[in-house]
Amino acid sequence: NFDGLKENNVESLFEFQANRAIADTNPWVGGNDDFSVIGELNTFWGFFNGDGADGPSNTFSATTSLKNAFEVGDPRIDFSFDMSVEAADGTNVRKYILNNVTTPDNPWLGLSQNNPRILRYADVILLKAEAIVRSGGSLGDAIALVNEIRARARASGDGATVPADLATPGTGAEALDLIFRERRLELAFEEGHRWYDLRRRHLAGEIDLTTLDFDPLRTDFAFEEFNINFPLPQTEVIQSTNLTQNEGY
Repeated sequence: NFDGLKENNVESLFEFQANRAIADTNPWVGGNDDFSVIGELNTFWGFFNGDGADGPSNTFSATTSLKNAFEVGDPRIDFSFDMSVEAADGTNVRKYILNNVTTPDNPWLGLSQNNPRILRYADVILLKAEAIVRSGGSLGDAIALVNEIRARARASGDGATVPADLATPGTGAEALDLIFRERRLELAFEEGHRWYDLRRRHLAGEIDLTTLDFDPLRTDFAFEEFNINFPLPQTEVIQSTNLTQNEGY
């Protein structure tokens, strides 16, 4: 699903089409000279492996909480991040860079033509499971969809027996917890899914992000209620008298 040579496969429903060129290109529009303002359309995954124009940089790493959320032997671990070393630099994310396709014109920049996968079929299946629960449908049908994802995960390993199928819980709240746990594992490090899942559960009163243990690697991290919204672009606030900056910013 994240191999740079296997983009736009049947699992992927919507991708950003990254280009191999450095600048002034648009793969979907003819007459590239007329679209120089578009700028670079490749991607950058250097925050996963420290590869960048100025040498190694800070990397995005898996938290202990996320590592512990996976069952031992889950094949998705090896495709998602490196657990071989406990130090922060040993938990670097592998998605998108295991089989990356760098931009040949300037590979030292760390630029890539590997498309970001914005919407995958697995995401839709898990959203359907959630919708069934929230609409009062069969919990068994909802968990059966979750088990489709877990069965596919097992099949990606060599004789893997985990993640095993889940039993149908007794309540809708328990079913939602299982669904969101599976979303966390299946969609880890993909395009901000985790944040929006947490945000809407907080707004629905199902969880409280002000007391949630995010297990941050930064010692200065703290979530406050106003963080539920992003700040508005300050330039837009200045230019329009009809805009008021979101509280806290």
